Amino acid sequence: MLKPFLIIIVYLLLFNTVVAQKKDTAVYFIKKSGYLQKNAPGADFIIMISPPDTSVNKNLYMVNTYYPSGKIRYISSATSKKLQPIDPKSPGYVKPLLQGQFISFFKTGIKCRSQTMKTGI
Repeated sequence: MLKPFLIIIVYLLLFNTVVAQKKDTAVYFIKKSGYLQKNAPGADFIIMISPPDTSVNKNLYMVNTYYPSGKIRYISSATSKKLQPIDPKSPGYVKPLLQGQFISFFKTGIKCRSQTMKTGI
């Protein structure tokens, strides 16, 4: 009698934990010109901004940018989860505000360069 009751309580606790998880990765579709796209088919790059890696720095979001083929374009970190306007006159012209290690790749997937960003690109 007690065993089914405990199983139900454990199930409810696990279900509550799974449902409570939030979507914390932002995905943006960008043209080469820097303007946002609404969907993937018209985009030249896909930017994914993930929550901070607490083992490295709690304040820097992880940024991965991909070519339309799915190959990585660059890996870096950013101070904000949102994209920042490059020019105040053109609010749709945006980029992530990069900071820290920056590694870029050619379209073939071969490493192009590695550098440290202070603020921005």
